[in-house]
Amino acid sequence: MAIELGTGATVHSSATLMHSDDRTIKIGAHSHVTRDVDILGPVTIENDVYVNRGVYIRPHTVIGARTAIGPFSRIVSDTHTIGPAERRAGPVRWDGITIGSGCWIGASVTILAGVTIGDGAVVAAGAVVTADVPPNTVVGGVPARVIRELPPGVPDDLARPATLASAEGGGEHVPS
Repeated sequence: MAIELGTGATVHSSATLMHSDDRTIKIGAHSHVTRDVDILGPVTIENDVYVNRGVYIRPHTVIGARTAIGPFSRIVSDTHTIGPAERRAGPVRWDGITIGSGCWIGASVTILAGVTIGDGAVVAAGAVVTADVPPNTVVGGVPARVIRELPPGVPDDLARPATLASAEGGGEHVPS
């Protein structure tokens, strides 16, 4: 089977899924692929992932559960070996990309071939990711650099019921 959709997964009718028997695209349960997304398999998108509009995903990419990918981001696993002076872009190769679980990839991010983004990482809008990103960090810039570390686990204001957090004065914004 060339496309595997999990229970409750949705793919907008304008999304382009380029697949074949040896280039399977797997989209996990309750994941959403929105409009104008291009995916060239093989690609695995785990459960509860949100892929926003205009995202471009190339072969040998794995996106972990509960990850959100902002609009117009590019996940580009294609690269070339360096060729001779007559043509520096040598033969094409695909170096896999792995995005961990629980990540937030901002708008217009570019992730280049061979990169692994650790669980719980945040990539700031417009960043170009050229090297691995440690888990539970915020990275940004061109090229992306670590801006700060994040605590592992669930933040206190998400772990407690909204009414308790408000009663204790714990933050004014309660995620929905």
